[in-house]
Amino acid sequence: MTLRWGIIGPGRIARKLAADFAVVDGCELVAVGSRTLARAEAFVADLPPALTGPVRPYGSYADLLAEPDVDIVYIATPHQQHAAVATAALRAGKAILVEKAFTC
Repeated sequence: MTLRWGIIGPGRIARKLAADFAVVDGCELVAVGSRTLARAEAFVADLPPALTGPVRPYGSYADLLAEPDVDIVYIATPHQQHAAVATAALRAGKAILVEKAFTC
């Protein structure tokens, strides 16, 4: 089984995590969501070529969470957004990994 990951919040630490998908068996990065489509597209365009499969950019967190091909979401937004985004992800039926502190 392959876990299909999405990243919400395409910042510096998310970029480091994304590169790791090239060397982790059973995991595939399939989606990146940001508050703007342009930022998600820029993040996807800068991903390492070693990643397998296409990574789809989303211009909103809700659009990524509605994607049935995403099993688990890495939440890398600013801390004050963690609780709201994590709650929305859980309500959408996604497993979550929250960066650093869960909430302020």
